[in-house]
Amino acid sequence: MIDRNAILDFIIAHRVGGGSFRNSSGDFALRIGADDWDLYGSIDAAYSLHILGALEETTPDGRERWARRLLECQDEAGWFTKRNIRGHGKEHATAYALGALTLLGAPDNRDYLDLAKPLTDADDLLLDPKRFRKWIRRLGFKIDFKDPVGGAGWNYVWRNSHIVGGVAAAVGMRRGD
Repeated sequence: MIDRNAILDFIIAHRVGGGSFRNSSGDFALRIGADDWDLYGSIDAAYSLHILGALEETTPDGRERWARRLLECQDEAGWFTKRNIRGHGKEHATAYALGALTLLGAPDNRDYLDLAKPLTDADDLLLDPKRFRKWIRRLGFKIDFKDPVGGAGWNYVWRNSHIVGGVAAAVGMRRGD
């Protein structure tokens, strides 16, 4: 059986400065003892608390500040690239962040996705066949006689699937599809 309190203690250990998760505004870090919060620490905590049914135990004000904190991680093109110390690609980070914003808004019927900047280059990528082919080729999934094993894409299929899937998920969430 899963010990909910042990998992909550683990999450709290990742809170910058410590303290209860109930009054948090998303100030979580990947590394215990970090001096500042980061994108993935904050998102991971939101998903984990949601899975445990504990996100609803945080305050509405804290969830709103948490959402605004995540929104600060968007760059000018709308991707969630700031405070991404984990180093995941912008596509995965964006889809992951948009999902967390959805979870943070659910208890209060808030739509924090409406506050997110638009993805200014994703539509061009998906609607321009030439640009799409160039982008998808960069991921290295093509197999041919010169390279029967395939490019880096097949060697890093998990990582690259996050890139391709992240774009589709981010665009779909932004459009409400």
